[in-house]
Amino acid sequence: YHGYRGEALASIIATCGIVKLCTRHCLSSTAYCKIFHHGHGLEVCVSTTNRASVGTTVTIHDIFYNLPVRKKTINEHQECDKVRRVLIGVSLIHPYVSFSLRNNQTTECLLQTKKTDSIIRNFTHIFGTQIAEGLHEVSISHSGFKLS
Repeated sequence: YHGYRGEALASIIATCGIVKLCTRHCLSSTAYCKIFHHGHGLEVCVSTTNRASVGTTVTIHDIFYNLPVRKKTINEHQECDKVRRVLIGVSLIHPYVSFSLRNNQTTECLLQTKKTDSIIRNFTHIFGTQIAEGLHEVSISHSGFKLS
């Protein structure tokens, strides 16, 4: 899911019309943005919107703009669902990161997670209490191996 040395991000930049990266370091009150337009990076600038939380947001627009054959054969509903499933998987193993996925055409929020310190809390938030009620955290060590 993560790519290798930024390959995933480079692929996103190469196939999207606009990619916007906004980030704020924990020791700074200022957020910075970098915009890529058709694969070409513009200057890094100070964000015009106040960013309360620390971290990075990646926003993409016009996916597959330069691949008309791919764009023509794409089923938007299926592709959105695939992206949502991948983000659910990533969010479950990184509960300390919040994720959101929105469809800008329908303005529908497809996924919204919150930062938490527990995979179970994150699972409960995504799938609901009824499905998660039988889950328990596991932590065991044996012969130098640890499972948690």
